[in-house]
Amino acid sequence: MKRNLAFSICTILALLFGLFAVPSQAWAASSTLLPVSYTTTSGGDGGQPVTALTVQDQSGSQNNWNNYVEFTTPSTNTYAGYRVYTVPGTIPAASITAIQVKANFLGPAPATQTWTWKIYNWNTSAWVNLGTNTGSSWSAWKLFILMQPARWRIM
Repeated sequence: MKRNLAFSICTILALLFGLFAVPSQAWAASSTLLPVSYTTTSGGDGGQPVTALTVQDQSGSQNNWNNYVEFTTPSTNTYAGYRVYTVPGTIPAASITAIQVKANFLGPAPATQTWTWKIYNWNTSAWVNLGTNTGSSWSAWKLFILMQPARWRIM
């Protein structure tokens, strides 16, 4: 995980997304999973490649359009989409005890537009809220570290 995504009401700049799988003690302390693809299902994106989400290289007021993914909310005022991550076969799914999502965000405050990160729980076939863009602003990139709820186990 690591490149940047930021957002705006009608032009969402872009965010960085990465998952950290935390296996049990028998395995490494943590593993970083990079997105293998992203799909926009509502709204739009800037067309940047998924590799723009693999390096966190924007901070402060930097704004290199090629280094993040821009999401937009053209006429629907809504963006929806998802990223796909693949857990290496060397990490048994049952050994994962927690997931942490990191998102580097540049975009409006929630009072203007709320962005919500979710993770899919395959055990319940439901999306679970991880957090929102609370504390964000257009003045600087903000790194969000969101944890998967402890009430369910990854399988």
